[in-house]
Amino acid sequence: MEPLDGLVLAGGRSRRLGVDKGLVRFGGVPLLRIVVERVAEVCREIAVAVDRPGRYEGLALPARIVADESPGLGPLSGLQVGLRTCRTEHVLVAACDLPFLNVELLRHMAKVPRVYQALVPWQEGRWQPLHAIYARSCLEVVDAMAAAGGASMEELLGRLNVRRLDEEEMSGPDQDGLSLLNLNDRSDLRRARGLWRRLRGQEAARK
Repeated sequence: MEPLDGLVLAGGRSRRLGVDKGLVRFGGVPLLRIVVERVAEVCREIAVAVDRPGRYEGLALPARIVADESPGLGPLSGLQVGLRTCRTEHVLVAACDLPFLNVELLRHMAKVPRVYQALVPWQEGRWQPLHAIYARSCLEVVDAMAAAGGASMEELLGRLNVRRLDEEEMSGPDQDGLSLLNLNDRSDLRRARGLWRRLRGQEAARK
């Protein structure tokens, strides 16, 4: 298949968490770097969509930084600039707050025949649109929604040809079921750090 470019969305305000999600550290490494490096294992080139230019320039990320075209519209604005600036026909999209992003699951998604506009996980009765693959053909719809003042990602999916990735399909490559775990608030961060320590301890014990 044609290679994928990657897009990491890092333009949120992190209001509920209270700290910049991309700069939260796991194992001493900023979470944004962890996510970018994992996406880079599957994708040819990476773009990081931010709401403010210069926000992460001190991290020296192996990625291009691109500024939202329509600031204030949430993930839709990051997807908009990513689809416009990435050069492949399909783009793998991940939020910056996924500490357990699973490379094997991303590889599985990359191999699914691309007869869709969006390949999106469905977990616990909900779409997970920030851990997905989008076709550049979505851009016309995204632009229209942005021009109309924005919309939720779920509303966007309602206007696309979506291929659903069910939990059973994900359970093979993502055996721990953690790839979609994100950080919305402090309780999520505490849980994620506890899981991180436990998993790293298990890895050390196996060695």
